[in-house]
Amino acid sequence: MAKQYQGPVRIKDIANKAGVSTGTVDRVLHGRGKVSSENERKVKEAIAVLEYEPNIVARSLAMNSNFKIAVLLPNYKKDSFWLSQLEGIERAMDYIKDFGFSIKVFDFDDLTHGDLLKHCDEIFRADYNAVLMAPTVRDDAHIFLDKCCEEEIPYLLVNTNLLRDDDYYIGYVGQNSYQSGKLAAKLLSLMTIEKGSLAIFHMEKEVENREHMLQKEKGFKSFFLEKEIEPESIFTERIPKIFSKKKLKKNVKNILLDNKNLKGIFVTTSRIHFLIQALEELERTDIMAVGFDLIDENVKALYSYERMILINQRPDLQGYTGLISLFNFLLKKKNVKQEHHLPLDVITKENVSTYLQS
Repeated sequence: MAKQYQGPVRIKDIANKAGVSTGTVDRVLHGRGKVSSENERKVKEAIAVLEYEPNIVARSLAMNSNFKIAVLLPNYKKDSFWLSQLEGIERAMDYIKDFGFSIKVFDFDDLTHGDLLKHCDEIFRADYNAVLMAPTVRDDAHIFLDKCCEEEIPYLLVNTNLLRDDDYYIGYVGQNSYQSGKLAAKLLSLMTIEKGSLAIFHMEKEVENREHMLQKEKGFKSFFLEKEIEPESIFTERIPKIFSKKKLKKNVKNILLDNKNLKGIFVTTSRIHFLIQALEELERTDIMAVGFDLIDENVKALYSYERMILINQRPDLQGYTGLISLFNFLLKKKNVKQEHHLPLDVITKENVSTYLQS
């Protein structure tokens, strides 16, 4: 039976699943005291469904475990996407803290080259057992991860995968960026009935150093090559100045003036809400738009802009699954899937409330 529970299973999880008290679960597990046959059946079924491992606490105690994990995330104090990733990590910590695990979160500005590396001295002096990292700045990330290999510290990547060939790379959790680009292309091809131009907007300063964005662009273009569907043109724009409302609006306006037959725009990050605001102010709500992630700003844009679709990469689940994977690797000695690609949800105004409730 497929496991339905995503964290290390506790006594109270079994009790909730079985609909009995924790005392009843304890009596069934240790064979002491009287339990009705019906409750015993419920507990055993819950144990099977949740794949409970009764010796895991004993194992952590026997190892005298004290696992320290360094978490490196960009800009989570300013960016809702990364804040959601951190919330998933903290939710996972609620499950694994009783097994001797602790984390320390290090944030860095991925708009500033080299800012990630400022944490090297502290991390490599503190004797961490593993690193959980979003390697959004490729060059800096490779320097940092090479140092992890020198210090013999295993690492797991989230959101952005890098091609690494070393003994300390545990795995990757996140979207398949190439496939997400193809999905965006298919959505825009279905949304744009009239033939016209399509644009890829990288709303970032250093695109060439953002592997996940480059993969999305490749996937987007490959869809049209494989399907032999030819828009009038596909062009790519880099739009770094997104935090200045005035400059962004002017930039978008000039792109629209230069491309009169533009029908759809693909934004390769969660920053599509900046574009939507500019389009609304320019009264260009005829443009189809596809972007990423169910953050608050994008939900508001989804409700206000009719021709918009989101692809949800579940940053919260990325963070959660990443930390649980390290738990499995360090304590349970389980091999982690090298590439754990999470589902890509297609979100519209009509179904967004369902996702928000869940």
